[in-house]
Amino acid sequence: MLLLETPLSMNDMHLPFGKPLARACLKSECSDFQVRESLDFEPEGEGDHHYLYLEKQGVNTAFLVKQLMDELAVSEVDIGYAGRKDRHGVTAQWFSIHSPRSYDWSSHIDNIHLRLQALSDGKESVRLCEATRHSKKLRKGQIAENHFTIVLRDLDPGRDKIEAAFASRVEQIVHHGFANYFGDQRLHAIRRILDESTHLATHTHALSASDMDRLLTEHFSKKLKRRRRGRKGFDLSVVRSFLFNLMLNERLRHSDDLFVEKRSSKESDDLNALIPLFGESREHEWLETEFAETLQHFPELMAMIERQRTQVGWRTAWADVRRWQHQWLDETSVKARFSLPKGSYATVLLAQLVMLHEPDRQAFASP
Repeated sequence: MLLLETPLSMNDMHLPFGKPLARACLKSECSDFQVRESLDFEPEGEGDHHYLYLEKQGVNTAFLVKQLMDELAVSEVDIGYAGRKDRHGVTAQWFSIHSPRSYDWSSHIDNIHLRLQALSDGKESVRLCEATRHSKKLRKGQIAENHFTIVLRDLDPGRDKIEAAFASRVEQIVHHGFANYFGDQRLHAIRRILDESTHLATHTHALSASDMDRLLTEHFSKKLKRRRRGRKGFDLSVVRSFLFNLMLNERLRHSDDLFVEKRSSKESDDLNALIPLFGESREHEWLETEFAETLQHFPELMAMIERQRTQVGWRTAWADVRRWQHQWLDETSVKARFSLPKGSYATVLLAQLVMLHEPDRQAFASP
């Protein structure tokens, strides 16, 4: 049976600037991973949609939405947000709540904060940073940038061995951009399905391509039948992200020098700088050329996506990092500050510098 070496994490992906320079621990402490979002518009200051800028720690976006629903007695459709933020970190993002009522926001957010503290022995929190109004609901994707402050710890080898190489790699990435893979957090469900189905948690690469195609199609087809419309979109995005990463990995494996050359000459608008997000389309020439070898292994998965009438989309193969700064805190710790456009992952950028690992964590009360 045909076997396929299928990259399932950033540690498996082809990286255009070479192998990671060291191993490093990410999110040793919650405050080591901080992100705040800025919207691509300015709220008007009036209207039926309340806009709250909330800073949360130890809580994912979906769980905080549920807390807002319970506290305010509103439905999920009344709440909007522009993007999902990590649970393990200190993250600030906007939420909109559709209601003509007036609220004492400090009191309501304090109530949620106290419940979170009680559930998690003080490990989870939320605080109100700003409140305003707008005439329209906040929609997914309405982000201008995400701004990160991240500390990497336990670098091995340390500063004395890699400082010059680290600075050189950063200069390359700032100048050229970085490979715009979807992050491991997006593909966690894919790895879990394969692990649970095969009981080969560290040997998923032993699966044949046809087995992977069948297992993933069976799992997601069942989920899509049960899901509400919004959740269907998320499940489909996971599958499309998986296929995107395979295609980008294949492109870079054969032509990363060409990509760097194009980026240097500012040819980022060239179609070659884009990778399709698989969907229903009358124009599948790209299936018959560059990506044919990769996608031919997943006919059932592609057919499932097309049955959902999802239109083909496009994502840039490269992303730009903005306003990068870094400083060494000690011999094995470095702090980085930078901004990324919407849809790009800080962990993907950092994985092109160092091989990341995270500490083991006990489950908290929130999902």
